[in-house]
Amino acid sequence: MNYGDLLLFLLPETVLLLTAGAVLLVDGKWLCALAPQNRRQGSYDVLVTGCLLALLASFVELPQSDPTGMLAGGATTLFFRRVIVVLTVFAGIWSVESDLGENIGEYCALLLMAAIGIMLMSASQHLLMAFVALEITGVSLYALTGWGRGRAESAEAGLKYFLFGSTASALFLYGASLLYGITGHLDFPGISASLAHTKLNPALAVAMILLLAGLGFKVAAVPFHLWAPDVYQGAPTPSASLIASASKVGAIALLLRLLVKALPSQIGNAGFHLYTPGWMPIVAFLSTISMILGSLVALRQKSVKRLLAYSAISHAGYMLIGTLTLAGTNSVIFYVVTYAFAAIGLFGIVSIVEKNTGGDALEDWSGLVQRSPLLAGTAAIFILSMAGIPPLAGFFGKFFIFAEVLQTPSHPLSLLWLVGIGLAASAVSLYYYLILLKHIFVLSGKNDFSPMAYLPITKFALLLLAFLVIATGLYPRVILQLLPATIQ
Repeated sequence: MNYGDLLLFLLPETVLLLTAGAVLLVDGKWLCALAPQNRRQGSYDVLVTGCLLALLASFVELPQSDPTGMLAGGATTLFFRRVIVVLTVFAGIWSVESDLGENIGEYCALLLMAAIGIMLMSASQHLLMAFVALEITGVSLYALTGWGRGRAESAEAGLKYFLFGSTASALFLYGASLLYGITGHLDFPGISASLAHTKLNPALAVAMILLLAGLGFKVAAVPFHLWAPDVYQGAPTPSASLIASASKVGAIALLLRLLVKALPSQIGNAGFHLYTPGWMPIVAFLSTISMILGSLVALRQKSVKRLLAYSAISHAGYMLIGTLTLAGTNSVIFYVVTYAFAAIGLFGIVSIVEKNTGGDALEDWSGLVQRSPLLAGTAAIFILSMAGIPPLAGFFGKFFIFAEVLQTPSHPLSLLWLVGIGLAASAVSLYYYLILLKHIFVLSGKNDFSPMAYLPITKFALLLLAFLVIATGLYPRVILQLLPATIQ
């Protein structure tokens, strides 16, 4: 094996790994003579600089394939890498607005390690590599979730995330071992070739269910969603922002590769009067209950973070709809990326409101337009995009997904029932998004009209995210043209 080519192929990840080491050196009390406040700012500066260097490294002419064959190359992989690095930059900026205590270098290093794991996850085309990537991501995110050592809810969230995540990893690993026993292959193309003429049998069905359960946890699909509300609320807001955005992007990318490149022959059918056993009925069921439960439970939430958690569960259902057609991978990639930008932008505003009010309740957002018109305006853009209001990016994300599913070449309109549920869930979601907008623009605050305090870099980041959401909605084909016809 040519290790030079492997290093070049993994150049963006290598840059992030070196950045993690540099952050630890900058923040090291025994290795750095800087004052504590300078070490803190230096850690953030190194984090953002390293991410920007990794983004630049992704534009270098890299080898098109991994010498080991465990990671996929091509335009899709590069696209996911760049999106994940950009989302990590924003999570790093939100960290500056949050009180994360001491040892900021360790926090930044964990943030970078999580990003590396998510990037490997999005490129995996081998079950062993997928498991390693899931563990790198998981261990980093468990620590980031429980970072608020002085807060009982942060410790509880970290413990719940760890317990649920460990169980999901075990399910994924057992499913992978069953699939290896059936096919004799761990790489996705080899699995696909081995199953090309194999009918679904009980062992293969169990393997698929276990693999989907493991990835369903990462996507926060029902019934593997129980961790999400507590983690979103209890974790430090920058950690929650990365979990809600980049982690979901990586999980959807891995799920797409597994279904499209390893299990295309076992798709089955979930259409009315056309039911055929396979992974499509399983995914359609997960999608249905995720959209219904996420939308209905979100109506009862008084915490903005918990509302966003149940909203994320509902959005996981929409994303799963997009995986049901082997030809519609671009639509779900477009959806998950535009959702990730809106979600991380909204979490940035959550971090500012928390810093200024001390809470994340809906009442803490009342009168936000009076205290900061810019925050209120950008929040409205992110919220309306997540609600699917045109001409913002979220509308076209849902439109492309529903259109692709209804145009299935073999059985057009066979999944109309699922699209109908999706439209109904979207109508319900509009109500709780409007409740949040009502608090921002209509209701009065707690007689506190002092301006919201936040850094200029945060203002720039929020404006940039709002611009991306609007521009992507106005010119959606620009993003779609960056992707190949099918996932590579």
